[in-house]
Amino acid sequence: MEVKFDIDEQIHQSNALHSSKKLSYQEMLVKYRIVKNEQQAIYVLIGVIVIAISASLVLLFSGSKYKNINTHNKNSFVPAETL
Repeated sequence: MEVKFDIDEQIHQSNALHSSKKLSYQEMLVKYRIVKNEQQAIYVLIGVIVIAISASLVLLFSGSKYKNINTHNKNSFVPAETL
């Protein structure tokens, strides 16, 4: 014999309501008519991820070129007292 409480049913119903309100990114793209179907939305999201990773890598590795810009000329340092 299983005993059910009203609170269990209320929790289950509230969880069902919250989960039904959440839209995936694919569903949002289809809902706002950015793409025609979910398969196209998957391709768009993969493209966004690839572009984001590529941009991150470019920014990460391009910044390392300019770290030691004046190390070849050690005499270019002028102390503040002489100015």
